Amino acid sequence: MTHDDLAAILPAKPDAILLPKVESASDIHLIDRMMAETDAALLALVETARGIVHLREIAACAETIPRLQALIFGAEDFAGDIGALRTAGGHEIAYGRGAVVVHAKAFGLQAIDMVFLPLDDEAGLRAEARNGRELGYTGKMAIHPRQIAPIQEAFSPTADEIAAAKRLIEAFD
Repeated sequence: MTHDDLAAILPAKPDAILLPKVESASDIHLIDRMMAETDAALLALVETARGIVHLREIAACAETIPRLQALIFGAEDFAGDIGALRTAGGHEIAYGRGAVVVHAKAFGLQAIDMVFLPLDDEAGLRAEARNGRELGYTGKMAIHPRQIAPIQEAFSPTADEIAAAKRLIEAFD
């Protein structure tokens, strides 16, 4: 993202800026300086081998740059970057996917899971979203409006989880 890109975007007062291809802490520091005149949040899309290797320093930026709110895992570009062949099971991206959620949580950031590309496979989307939640992700990227409802459903608390939380609150009251 260039200074010209931000100059074009920031007058619209976005709530957040998604920074693609984050590979180092210096990427975060540079964009933060460029965003000095706004209070927009910053979401870091990590989608290369270099970005995965530098996750600790990227996530640690949250300690001094409060606008950094989330790490997002970009599976498709990551797989391409490492020369992996994408599979339905996703074993080729498991390391990167796990590393992003662990580093996000370690530094108090939201962990946003990868996009699901097949637009006509709602069952697959639901399964992958549930899996992301099970891994500790707090949300999932969507590439089409019809993906929003299944993603929201997967990341919303179940009736049992709500009941358990209410019991916990009552126990401390």
